[in-house]
Amino acid sequence: NLMAVKVENHPEDFLGWCYELLDVAKNRINFELLDDHQLPIVKKLQDMLISAISFLQLKTLRIAPWPMICEFIRQHGSELALEEQLKLIDYLAPLRATPLQDMINEDRLAFSGKHAASLDTSVYQFDVEWFASTKSAKGFHQLLADLPGEFDTAMAHIPLEGEVTQQHYQEFVLAYLMAFSHSDEKPTLAPATRLLAMRRPDVFTPLVNSKLDALCQALGIAKLTNRDFERYWQDVVVAINKMPWFATGTAADESEARLLAIKALLPCFFFYC
Repeated sequence: NLMAVKVENHPEDFLGWCYELLDVAKNRINFELLDDHQLPIVKKLQDMLISAISFLQLKTLRIAPWPMICEFIRQHGSELALEEQLKLIDYLAPLRATPLQDMINEDRLAFSGKHAASLDTSVYQFDVEWFASTKSAKGFHQLLADLPGEFDTAMAHIPLEGEVTQQHYQEFVLAYLMAFSHSDEKPTLAPATRLLAMRRPDVFTPLVNSKLDALCQALGIAKLTNRDFERYWQDVVVAINKMPWFATGTAADESEARLLAIKALLPCFFFYC
């Protein structure tokens, strides 16, 4: 019904239809005329369309060449807050070699992906929760504040340059899990991927639970659980590293060189924004 009465633009592809219908569901309905019981239905429709858009855009990563990836990011730079996200990466780049226990608390929060009131916006001119927020991982952040050296032991297994092997990753995981032996908290995957992605943004793609469905569907894999450390390496890291744009991309200019340096983070740009 919404398509019939509120759509003038008629895209030829399904992704276009999803965008068109989402705009209808957000901006072209008189919400004052809806009954209370109808509002959750509209919200569910919006969520389904957002998930579909993310899935369709992420799915193109499996076949798209590097120039197409770069063009998509350029075209959506404003919606993505691309410059702000790159500012975050530029700020964190010099910190990759710094142990977490040697960082000031604010830098540690920025590195691990959690906003706090203590983050001075004149210094942190970006949202530190880009590339997978970890604000809901309270147990992880308590341990990180109390025992940052335990996580340094894990991070030290990931080389700052050169090839990262499965053995490097497995040694990281063992040490990461050991960090939680000092607590009743259960280790979860998403915060670990944030640490990995900030240390090696050219290798590791960060995960966030709210977007996991779309990513796993796009990669053609069963949904990961928050404890699937082994599957993360094979089903996400290896799968993305084998994609043509990832394996063969070369920088044509400075802007592409910046993207190439963080190429494992690029799937984050393909979620609906």
